Amino acid sequence: MQEPAPEGAAEVRASDPYEGWNRKVFRFNETLDRWVLKPVAQTYRTVTPNIIDRGITNFFNNLQEIRNLANSLLQLKGESAVVAAGRFTYNTVFGLAGFFDVATAFELPERPEDFGQTLGYWGADPDLT
Repeated sequence: MQEPAPEGAAEVRASDPYEGWNRKVFRFNETLDRWVLKPVAQTYRTVTPNIIDRGITNFFNNLQEIRNLANSLLQLKGESAVVAAGRFTYNTVFGLAGFFDVATAFELPERPEDFGQTLGYWGADPDLT
């Protein structure tokens, strides 16, 4: 059951002028997922050895260090920025372009940072983010 609107609240209309288009796009996406993307993903999981799959995951995780670095700098977190730069450098150079996570072995744990945290640091209203 939906709560009644507060007194003086503006009336909300639930109509979507793009409903027809949205339904077509949704149908297209569902079809693409069912007949192309899901079978490709299942085949990949079946034929890819775990060590290769882990290496590919490490490669893309290594790219996230660039985001961590940028957001650490924007939040004025110097130590986290140095760790992110170090992780990216170690994994790229010694970990064969990030295929291996050697930074963890060098005791450089990941410190995830994102743009939402950066906006919060600078006082952005959480309702707007």
